[in-house]
Amino acid sequence: MSSGERTFLMIVASLGSDAVDVNLSDTIIRLDRPTLELVLAGIAHAAGSHQHSGLVHDDAGAATGFEQLSSLYPWPARPTTPGAGRSCSTGRSRLPCSPESSCWC
Repeated sequence: MSSGERTFLMIVASLGSDAVDVNLSDTIIRLDRPTLELVLAGIAHAAGSHQHSGLVHDDAGAATGFEQLSSLYPWPARPTTPGAGRSCSTGRSRLPCSPESSCWC
């Protein structure tokens, strides 16, 4: 396992557990661009940005309802791992494909 892969896994583990302590200022500088994309998307997802909504306003500025906002930083559109050749579309947001596949949407 490369040092970048170890760094990525430590960051992911820290998002899911209080037992793993990661200093982001020391770790993110070791990530390559595709891995950094995954980390940014993971942080946005962990923060719930894919579930946020915003007000819809009419031409007069009055609130008329809500709309679901897209993720603040969506999952990468193209596969970032070797052998992940399939892609799919889910509309406004980009999410991992089904657990049995190895693609990103």
